[in-house]
Amino acid sequence: VRNNLFSVTFAQFASFFLNIITFGIIARVLSVEDYGKFNYLLAIVGFTAKFIDLGINPIVLRESAKNNRFSEYIGSVFYVKSLLIILLLVFVNIFSFLVINTMTEKILLNLLIINIFFSNKYTNIRELLVIPYKICLKMEFPMILVLIDNILLLIISIFLKESEHALLYFGLIYLGTNIPSNVILFIVLIKKNEIKFLFNKDFFFRLLKMAFPIYGYVLLMIIYTQIDTILIGIFNGDNSVALYSTAVRLSNPFIIFASAITITFFPIIVNKLKEKKDVAKIIGSVVSLLILFSSTISLFIFFYSKDIIRIVFGENYMEASEPLQFLGISIIFLFINFFLVDLLTAFEKQKNNFIYGILINLLSLPFYFIFLPEYSYVSASIIKLSVIFVGSIYLFLSVNRIVKIRIHIFKLMIWFFLNFIVFSFLQNLNLYYAIFIECIFVSISILILRVLTYDEIMTILSMLNIEKFMNKFSFWVEK
Repeated sequence: VRNNLFSVTFAQFASFFLNIITFGIIARVLSVEDYGKFNYLLAIVGFTAKFIDLGINPIVLRESAKNNRFSEYIGSVFYVKSLLIILLLVFVNIFSFLVINTMTEKILLNLLIINIFFSNKYTNIRELLVIPYKICLKMEFPMILVLIDNILLLIISIFLKESEHALLYFGLIYLGTNIPSNVILFIVLIKKNEIKFLFNKDFFFRLLKMAFPIYGYVLLMIIYTQIDTILIGIFNGDNSVALYSTAVRLSNPFIIFASAITITFFPIIVNKLKEKKDVAKIIGSVVSLLILFSSTISLFIFFYSKDIIRIVFGENYMEASEPLQFLGISIIFLFINFFLVDLLTAFEKQKNNFIYGILINLLSLPFYFIFLPEYSYVSASIIKLSVIFVGSIYLFLSVNRIVKIRIHIFKLMIWFFLNFIVFSFLQNLNLYYAIFIECIFVSISILILRVLTYDEIMTILSMLNIEKFMNKFSFWVEK
């Protein structure tokens, strides 16, 4: 478990920074309009990709963990999803022929759709193929492949020069750098893991039936996550999309940390449920950990949004700092929701996830149509923050009906406001000095306020198989 958490966290953390550097370079190579155009098409492809995702991967993970029928489960879903990607490609080409005027946009759209099959950023194929590694808690190999993707993208992007066709060249690079790792993954799965990719109609339809509430949730979530960018493109143009996408690109990737924690603890919780053991303690500890981690990230983004934009994307994108502040705050609730949604799946309460998806869309869509035409991307970020907060309350109450989540809410609030004051006081200090001081203060304040109790720390460490090592320093941990 410890090695799995380390490999997932390190790889996702490294990928996050490689991605930020890559898109910081690309934002300077492309014009603001072309960068907005790329992100607009990326949002459309992300939107359509979820319609053929079926929301089936969590069910494949859960059922495979129970009976190890990898070849049938993964193979059946793989063939259906591959066919759906081909059909989507045909449909989009017909659509683009009628609607899109420029050849560059048509080609770029095709490249991005083909990338659904190869990219680890989509859940369609790549996430399906790494399920055996998730179950065995051996994510080192898949994470190395993710790093290879991002390193290749960065290296080749460095050599991209400003030109008339720079946008198209980047589309080719964006697709091409994902292909080698997929070839390697397929070979290893077939040769070493002996996955035969068998199609079983009965298996597939049984999985699909169980996944139906998740599929509804997936569709609702993609509407929620992508419709703001698409509507900004319609109401406000490519420049506004570029600025909003800059803020989103700097805030959303932090969800990788929630993903790393969830990927590590989700199989453990599933196994404990299968053995009919109490999971309240570990759930409370993980939720507290997620709140602390996400709150620290949110505070950094909120107080240093302008510095972050200037360093990564340059002066042309400084207007993105305001929406970045609001999206930064929303990270707290995104972290919690990411874990709670998977938790409800573990409890086989996918219907609650579906209701959650309906709730956040019903709350956000009317406000987008009312405020986006006049207030553009700033209003989108405020709406997103408000709605995700309401969604967190619903998910927390839903899980709490099943298992009582015990967290020290009063201590967490004191810790947050104390750190908010310190961050506010130090925001005019040199960025690098401030970050160093604030990291120390965050750590010390967690220990002094005992936001995580000794028992909670040891519960988390026991899940990582390092509590014996920490017991040697129990005196310091207790203090």
